Amino acid sequence: YVPLVATIVPSKLPKVQVADSTTAVPPAGTDISNGTPTAVEFTPSAVSSGTSVTRNFSVKNGGYETLAIAPTTATFTPDANTTAGVFSIMPFVDEADAGNTDTSAVTISPPPPSGCNSSGSTKDYSKMDITFIAPVVTKETVFGGTVCFQSNDNLAAGSAATVDFCFPVTATVYPPPPTNPEIDVYDG
Repeated sequence: YVPLVATIVPSKLPKVQVADSTTAVPPAGTDISNGTPTAVEFTPSAVSSGTSVTRNFSVKNGGYETLAIAPTTATFTPDANTTAGVFSIMPFVDEADAGNTDTSAVTISPPPPSGCNSSGSTKDYSKMDITFIAPVVTKETVFGGTVCFQSNDNLAAGSAATVDFCFPVTATVYPPPPTNPEIDVYDG
């Protein structure tokens, strides 16, 4: 009988973690999985034509190497019912380095190893705002599409390849309520 001692070493690759941080303080929020079939609903309540709704998304690094997002603007592919421009996507903002003027990429440090002192930064994440601008409609209409961004998720350091992280979004728009016609009343 020989005792065996093993050490489990986690993958040392970067790992994208995305959350809908609209109702939470980033980077917390509702987790979104890459390729999920469940769309992020921009309009949990009625949205009238001509109004807008903004949702906040945060990206953090759950891996052990630096995560790079490049380019810093996600793409939006509309579905068949959606015209360009109804979803407006702002570039990623590097919350750990707010003064960073390099817009070609955002880098997110890995979390400190368990039990180690951190750098003191609580902003090792990036955020992206997406605004849905409700067009004027005459009947209830659902708009949607897919948001994607590229990163080095699960790729070895120095790799020139990129990986897409994609999730669907939808928004339901309702027509404005009918206006009451003016009624003129005449006597005689």
